[in-house]
Amino acid sequence: MEIWLHKIMHSTKDKRLQKKHIIRLWSMLITILLIISMQIFIQNDNIIAASGVRIYNYTSKKEYTYTDLQVRVTYNGKKISVDSTPGLLESSIALVSYKDIFARSEIKANCVYDKAAGTVSISKFGTTIVMKIGSKTAHINGKAVTAPLAPVKIKYVKENVTKILVPSRFVFENLGYDYTWNKSTSTVSVQRKSEPLLLTYNDGEMFYYDGTQGKVTIDGQNIDLGKMPSIITNNTAMLRAKRVFADSKINADYKYNTKDKSITLSRNGNTLEMKIGSPVAHLNGKAIIMDTAPMIVTNNNVGTSYVMVPGSFTASCLGFDYQWDKNKVTSIFSSRDDEVFEEKPGDNKSENEDNIPGQPQDDPSDQPQDNAP
Repeated sequence: MEIWLHKIMHSTKDKRLQKKHIIRLWSMLITILLIISMQIFIQNDNIIAASGVRIYNYTSKKEYTYTDLQVRVTYNGKKISVDSTPGLLESSIALVSYKDIFARSEIKANCVYDKAAGTVSISKFGTTIVMKIGSKTAHINGKAVTAPLAPVKIKYVKENVTKILVPSRFVFENLGYDYTWNKSTSTVSVQRKSEPLLLTYNDGEMFYYDGTQGKVTIDGQNIDLGKMPSIITNNTAMLRAKRVFADSKINADYKYNTKDKSITLSRNGNTLEMKIGSPVAHLNGKAIIMDTAPMIVTNNNVGTSYVMVPGSFTASCLGFDYQWDKNKVTSIFSSRDDEVFEEKPGDNKSENEDNIPGQPQDDPSDQPQDNAP
């Protein structure tokens, strides 16, 4: 009886050991499979294909197997390249399809291919780059420059697709984009925080403003600037007159005379008078010279005009301290210690209460405006 019980217990123990051993073996097998899968994924992710890509070069009229890194492109974190026809690396320079990357993606550049001349034209934000297949000489807004590598016309044999590749960094950076190359992932990363504004100053010619697009805070509170951020002119932050100084905590009385283009801001016994295009202002009747004159700025992207005044000067005249934060691209207004705020009747302004005769409005296209749509 004792021997029989011992055998049963020994048999049960063996089964438990066998079960643990089987579980351990399965765990090891799964781990090995995961490691192998990750290695395969990493190889695919880096786009290093052992078989390479069959390429036909129209210039040399030769077909060959390309075995170097296959380039992909992301814009603001989103992939815009085509996996079946990747970019190529030549002399450490990433070449990409002008049509896939610049015309068909979110970049949305205006691209033109002149087959007879063998040229590619890429235009964006007022900059036009013209390149010729097989030539390093390019033209940017008509000025001749030397590109690091000539555009090339090739065929992806397997896909039976013809593409014209251009030097990616050269094009992106000349169009104003931030460009980063990551060799470990074979990826060109392109970013742009904000697009240039198509502006007009005082009824002048339209141009692309690619400078700072600033913000405004008053005693720590962000001011909604609508469709017209602050801009930098003559090293001066120009701000929306009515939105910043009247429709905010500053709460100044604001008037704009369309006939003589004069601006009047009154607050706490101080009256500031300025005129569009003139550097001479009057504070309580006393003439003061400003570094930068007020302007009427038209944002042609939205078809609206705004009265813009120098931020620091205007803030000081109306009793506020002013500071420019370069890192945050922000005009910072601070109340002075002796400030007392009084709410006037009708202070709770809305976008629909700005249509006052003789003042800038949103709707009439023939008047300067100071209210975002």
